Amino acid sequence: MSSLFLFLVGQKLLLNPYRKLELSQQATKLSEERLNLAINGSLDGIWDWDIKTGKVFCSERFRELLGYEPKDDFPEDYTVLERMVHNDDKEYVKSSLKAHLQQRAIYDVQHRFMTKKGEFRVYRVKGDALFDKDNRAIRMAGSMTDVTEQIQAQQALKKAKEENDLLALSIDASNLGVTISSITDPEFPIVYINQAFTKITGYGEEILGQNCRFLQGEQTSEIAVNKIRDALKNHDVVKVDLLNYKKKWPALLE
Repeated sequence: MSSLFLFLVGQKLLLNPYRKLELSQQATKLSEERLNLAINGSLDGIWDWDIKTGKVFCSERFRELLGYEPKDDFPEDYTVLERMVHNDDKEYVKSSLKAHLQQRAIYDVQHRFMTKKGEFRVYRVKGDALFDKDNRAIRMAGSMTDVTEQIQAQQALKKAKEENDLLALSIDASNLGVTISSITDPEFPIVYINQAFTKITGYGEEILGQNCRFLQGEQTSEIAVNKIRDALKNHDVVKVDLLNYKKKWPALLE
């Protein structure tokens, strides 16, 4: 009995390391499969830089964002990728990278990369470095996102705002009386009047929110008023001569 017991114990002791190794290999394989799924399913490009060798792994999505097909040759050397950065952005990228590697500052930059077609697009690149026991960076990995359209939309919005602000200043400084009514409300309330309107009519901000019919009187043409109403409903342009009234008599012609 004791011999059998020793045999079983010994067998277990001998097999345990192999079993643990097998489980470890299975766990590693599963982890790699999950990582590959995450990389392939991500809308961002993934990169992994071995700082010692200079080699860079770039996911298929990373290469795709730069216009490369899976079958195309793609540089795997950091210095080559560095040369693809726009000349005006290189110093910014270098200083940001240096700050991360030496001071562990957050690495989250936007810069231009040259695509396969030779065009430059804007990308947001984020990364985090791994340090050894001597506090030296040995590896760095992260993601890359194409933000070109986002940047263009922001610039277009900024330009539109600047143009609108300039238009508003021009309208406010005009010698002609100007009112703006909201067409989203069936009552078409006045939402803006310029200084010239107040000077000409005598009405100020107290009329904001009201329909402009208070400007009309006995001699105001109903036909002209109806033309304006129809134009507002149909979002059309209309030009009519309309007799309106000041806050104080006499009437004025607009």
